[in-house]
Amino acid sequence: AEEISLRESTLESLQLGNPGEDRFRQRVEHWREYALRFLPQIYILRGAIASINPRYFEGQEVLFPAEAEGFDQLLALVEKLVGNYNEDLAGSIERVEELFDETSDGSQQSRLTVDLAGLNENLQGAAREQVSYLVDMAKADALGILGESRQASELVDRRV
Repeated sequence: AEEISLRESTLESLQLGNPGEDRFRQRVEHWREYALRFLPQIYILRGAIASINPRYFEGQEVLFPAEAEGFDQLLALVEKLVGNYNEDLAGSIERVEELFDETSDGSQQSRLTVDLAGLNENLQGAAREQVSYLVDMAKADALGILGESRQASELVDRRV
């Protein structure tokens, strides 16, 4: 009941003309920015692990095995948090703004909500690049151990 009351008072603060509206909207925008800096790191790491394990380790959970369950839980919680943010904060602000913007046809791209599916899809190339980087560094280490320091240096130099 307390959470519902808090949510309702927060949503009431979104009404136009409310002096705290700009400050609240800025806080919502800051949260979105933080999420959009954090989420790509999680998705890129998850994509790299998902690609490397089957390709190089026959599907075994070799990379970060002790943290795998915690990582999955972290990702699920962050996605749930973003879903709540989209629904309760960003979505509510955008619905209120649409109601007051009579010229809006509803087709404009949302500025506050976070599109998890689109973000994850856009990061597939970055995940492949991360895999390539990790593989090159592992190859450089192996070449260094085998005494092929020139080839190892070439692999590292490409990444620097």
